[in-house]
Amino acid sequence: MRVQEFKKMVKDWAYLVFLVATLIVLLASAFSWKPTFNKLRVEGDLRFVDSTVIFQILGNADSIKPQRLEEIESKLEELEPIREAHLFISHDSTLVVRIEEHVPIARIITFGGESYYMAEDGTIFLITEVSKPVYVPVVLLYTDAYTISEKINDLKTLIKHINKNKFLTSIIGHITYSSSHGWVLISRVDRQKIIIGEVDDRLDGKLNKLRKFFKFIKKHGLWQTYKTIDLRYENQLVAGK
Repeated sequence: MRVQEFKKMVKDWAYLVFLVATLIVLLASAFSWKPTFNKLRVEGDLRFVDSTVIFQILGNADSIKPQRLEEIESKLEELEPIREAHLFISHDSTLVVRIEEHVPIARIITFGGESYYMAEDGTIFLITEVSKPVYVPVVLLYTDAYTISEKINDLKTLIKHINKNKFLTSIIGHITYSSSHGWVLISRVDRQKIIIGEVDDRLDGKLNKLRKFFKFIKKHGLWQTYKTIDLRYENQLVAGK
């Protein structure tokens, strides 16, 4: 055997031994792997997602490896109420599961009886149970001629305008939509019906008229006098007793 061939064979064998040794080390590490954390903590103001659901997704804590954290985050974010999930291991070896849910601004009940929540960014998510009270206007869609998706932008605009005014925010308890009246605001206490009509470029003007009218009836002690306030007409407000 030539010297060069012998050297090449030794080199090949050495390389093969190195590969086998590396594989053995990797397999040993995989089977002997232990989590780099010894505690688990869930953070976040959870209204819609029960912590038991989060633990079910996490599964066996011993099987959670650092490279799986992004995968688990993605699974958590598949839950409709969750806006963002972030997992990390803290300085004290705690696996922190930080959950940020969507912030609801309205609860929507459809003609068919289904119940949804709408978030600040317009996201709609279906909810079956709520772990904490959520105080937002209840929106009743009284017609099956419109789906949620067709009216979501109008509703988001309407609530955004209402939330700009502390007074309106405090008195509005329900919002309804029907093909005959459009959007209607219903006060919490006296159940006054404030007929807005369709949401259009006159919405600011309508709400300004409403604020002035409320200021007037409050000043003259006429709060309980009017049962309906109709803002659908150009340059006028029609109040009915």
